[in-house]
Parts: sequence; structure tokens; C-alpha cells
Amino acid sequence: MLGNYDFKATNIVSKCSLYIAIVFTLFFYCSVFIKLLGKKLRTWFFLKFFAKNHIVICGAGDMGYALAKDILNKHQDKKLLVVDINPTNDNANSICTLGGYAISGNAIDKDVLNKLNITKAEKIILMTGKDISNLEILDAITKVIPEADKNDPDNEKNIYIHLESKENYEILPSIKRGGINIKAFSVYDNAAQTLFMKHPLGENVDTIDNDSVNLAIVGFDAAGLSVLYRALALGHFFNDKPLNVTIFDNNHEKKRAEFLKLYPISLKAGGIINWNIYFKDDGELFNKDGIENFNQIIFCKTNVQASLTDIARIIKNQSALLEKKQFFIFIDKHDGIKGIANDIKIEDTDVIPFGDFSQICSYDVVVNEIYDKMAIRADQRYNELHDPGTKHETKWDTLSPFLQDSNRMQVEHLPIKLKAINKLLSENRFLEYDEAKEKAQDKWFDLMLNGQKISDIKKIKLWDEINGAKILATYISLDDIEKLAKMEKHRWNAFHILNGWTTIPKPEGQNYPYRKDDNKKEHALLIDWDELEEASKYIKVKDGKKPHNYKSDDVETVMRAYDMIVSAFEDDKILQDESSIYCKEISEFKRKIDSIKNK
Repeated sequence: MLGNYDFKATNIVSKCSLYIAIVFTLFFYCSVFIKLLGKKLRTWFFLKFFAKNHIVICGAGDMGYALAKDILNKHQDKKLLVVDINPTNDNANSICTLGGYAISGNAIDKDVLNKLNITKAEKIILMTGKDISNLEILDAITKVIPEADKNDPDNEKNIYIHLESKENYEILPSIKRGGINIKAFSVYDNAAQTLFMKHPLGENVDTIDNDSVNLAIVGFDAAGLSVLYRALALGHFFNDKPLNVTIFDNNHEKKRAEFLKLYPISLKAGGIINWNIYFKDDGELFNKDGIENFNQIIFCKTNVQASLTDIARIIKNQSALLEKKQFFIFIDKHDGIKGIANDIKIEDTDVIPFGDFSQICSYDVVVNEIYDKMAIRADQRYNELHDPGTKHETKWDTLSPFLQDSNRMQVEHLPIKLKAINKLLSENRFLEYDEAKEKAQDKWFDLMLNGQKISDIKKIKLWDEINGAKILATYISLDDIEKLAKMEKHRWNAFHILNGWTTIPKPEGQNYPYRKDDNKKEHALLIDWDELEEASKYIKVKDGKKPHNYKSDDVETVMRAYDMIVSAFEDDKILQDESSIYCKEISEFKRKIDSIKNK
């Protein structure tokens, strides 16, 4: 009896356990089903009734997800809808969990665009991770929107398109339609921009006297290319030493060939080129003395773990060479690398993370363009100075990508100039202002034409209107101001060369046929600083305008240093914030000028 009883009891327990397991399994699958159904119903309800004045992101990869997360966490007044071609993308589920909406589909498809209610969207951001996909989606959208908005011409759409390759910017004018404002950007350019604004080229090098900046870039994909482009555009120093850049990549020959297709430039310093570029095998950096000659080493590999391992290997095997080196590591979506990098400190060596997607893919960066604040305001301020009496609203959106980038580079070179200016600013005046202005006019503004001196009085009078110009003119020697202006000229030349411009040959005994041709990308002034004054005599001028010495343009840029800063920032808080992208040279310069002004 007892044995039978035990057996029955055990049998009952087993059956109960089985039933409980079945119930829990059914409950689990039902809850998953209901959850999925709930998300689908929630999204259907949004698409049916509330999909208007919303933000649409095409692409829920690492970049699109970082942007979506930032919008949902920091801009909760925005309605967000994301579309991704992959129906099993976990990021789409995470976006729904955070309060957004997501659907799967190919955004090239007109039916999908209609489902997104794209014609009613406030902003459309294309971040699939592939240029060709983004361009195809853009083209599809431009065909849908004019059909929907042809009776509403004032309803302009803002479309933001991520383009990894700069040459693809040239395609945009052929795609653009009326009623659509297209803004191109690159996350990798954002990464390079933040890197060099916070840590200028040669930050740890004496670029005032005789030292050279020797830069290593490890890994040459999208991030490495953006870093090199900016380094070449910005690497122009007070001591006139060329920038030396070495690219380390395990496929360096192929990467060299690809680079020269994109930028058919000379790799060696000479003429108006002031850089030396070398491509070497990745392994050479890890030789016994591999890092010895480099001041700044930037790891840009697509595999962040590989970059971290490379740094660890260098620390282990070349520890005697680490003093006064700077290491930078591109971290993309790997926020946790920040803590690891910040913990690595050996002697005077820092490992500095940059390119965090949560920062460079944020709404404020992509849409509100906060990194361009100084460039936008500098452009507006330039127009105010040269056309006084006219109210100048910023026309940044109407500028071509080339002109926008031109303004950016002028502002981003400012920290390199300020490093020299901060050292050159004297405690006492070199000259009184009127005397400095008189000497400056003779040095940079006057031209001798047909035996007569032509004076551009209007240009020299601008100094009176430029914030801080009087102090720079009197507390820095004119010879040093000329060296700073030569830096600016080298920077201007480099930017144009990198963007495919060439010099117009001057016809013998005649004027230049034109100063510049935007379509041919030819410019008469793409020459050395010492040739500027003579070339200025042969530039045609419009009726009613006087010829002027084009040296004065580069000098003016130097004199606007303080003006650029104070016109963009009402107070010093953002400049002094350690988490901002602005380097210490900017706040130090402003402090010095303010101190002199308050004497």
C-alpha cells in the first residue's frame, strides 16, 4: 500500500510539473505574441492617425540607432519613425521600447515612402550606412514629394543625407528638386572635426620654433580618410615646417591608389604644397622603434578592439618611447572604450577617445549643426563687415558644400593660429594703433600700378570695426602678423588643392582672364604668399571697384580671430566646459584679449 501510494504521489507531482511547464511556456509565447502585436498595433495606430510633422530616419544601423536614441532621450517632444530594410534588426525593437516607432521595408519603394507619410514629415534623415543606398532613397523621395506638394510650394522639406565619400556631394545638385532642402553630412567628418578642435594638430609640439609635426594614422578606411583630409587642410604652422603624415594600413598600396584617385595631389612638399605623405604596412609601426618619430598617433581602424590591442602592444613593447606622445582612438558605437582609454596613463602619455557615435550622431550635431556654430557666425559676420548697413541673416543653407567647408576650415585652423598668437602677445605695445595701421597699409594694402600707388582705404578701415583687431595690431609685431597671414594663405591653398582646384596660368604681358572660375575650379590666386602682391596687379576688377593687394585678405582673417570667437559665443561657459569640443587655446586667447581690453 505504501509503495503504491508513493508511486501515485510521484506521478501526480510529475504531471503537475508538466502542466505547470506547459502553462508557463504558453504564457511566455502568448506574452511575446501580445508584445509584438502590441508594438505592431501601436505603430499602425501612429501611422494611421499621428504620422505628421514627424522625423523619419532611414536606416537603423549603429549610426541611425545612435541618432534615434538621442532624439528619444533628449528631444522627447519629437515624434520619431524609423524604417530599416532588415525585418530582424534588434535596434528597431529597441527604438520601439524607447518610445519611437519602427517599420521594416525598403525606403526606395514608393509604397513604403507613402506608408511613412513622407510628404508630411518635418525632417528626413538618411543614415543607412551606404552612400549608394542613401542616394537612391533621396532620389526616390524627391520623386514623391513634388507630387504631393506641388500645390504647396512653401512647404519645403529638409532632408539630411549621410555621405561617406566627398565626391558623392557632387551628385546632389543633379538630384535636388524644388521644395527640397538637402543637407549632406558625414559622421566621420564630424569625428575628425571634434578631434582637431579639441586637440589641434601639433598640440604637443613646439610649432613656433623649429619642431615638426609628425602624425601617424593607423587604419585607412572612412574614419582614417576623414582624419587625413582634415590634417592636410589644417596642418599649416607658424614655423612653416611641413606636416609629415604616415598612413599605416595592412593594405597600404591599395589604399594609396584609392586615395590618389580621390585626391590627385602631390604627396611630397614643394611649391605651394606643404606636406609629406607616406603609406606603409601596418606592421612597421610595431617594430622596435616604430613610434619614435611620431608626436600624435591616431588609431582609426573599423575594428575598435584591434585598435585597443595595437595600443596595448605598443605600450608593452615600446614603453621607453612613450614620453610626450598622444594616442587617439576612434571608438564609434563603443561608449565603454572611453573608460578604458581614460584609465591608460603612462608617464606623459594620454590615450584619448574620439568619434563616439552618441556624440557625433546626435540630433544637435546632425540637424542643429552645433559644431558649425562658429563657422556660420563667422560667415555672417564677414558679410556684415563687408556690406555694412545691410541686415545679414545667415544664409548658411544656401551655401554650396564647398563654401560651407571653406568656412569650417577657416574656423578650425584658428586653434593652430592661436597657439602662436597666445605666445606672441606681448605685455606692452609694439606700436600705437594709428602707426600700426599706417605701416600695415604700406605693407599689405597698397599696390603700385603704372607708377601710381593705389590704396584700398576701405579695407584697412575695416580694422576699426573688427573686435580685437586693435589689440592684435599693437601687441603683436607686424612681422609676426605677416607670418600668421602666411599660415592662413597656406591653409587656403591646401583647401583648394584638396578640392580639385588648379592655378590659372597668367598670359604673358596681359591680365588674368578671370580671378576664378567655379565650374573649371581654376583660381589666379592659388599661388605662394610672396607672389600675391604682383599677381594682384593683373586681376580684373568690376567697374567702380579699385584693385587691392590680396595679401590684405589673409591678414584680415588673422585680425578677425577674436571677432570670430565673441560673435559666436555670448559668454565663456561653453569655451571653458571640458566636455565641449573647443580646445584650451581658444579660451586662453579670449582671456588674454579681455585682460588687455580691461587695462
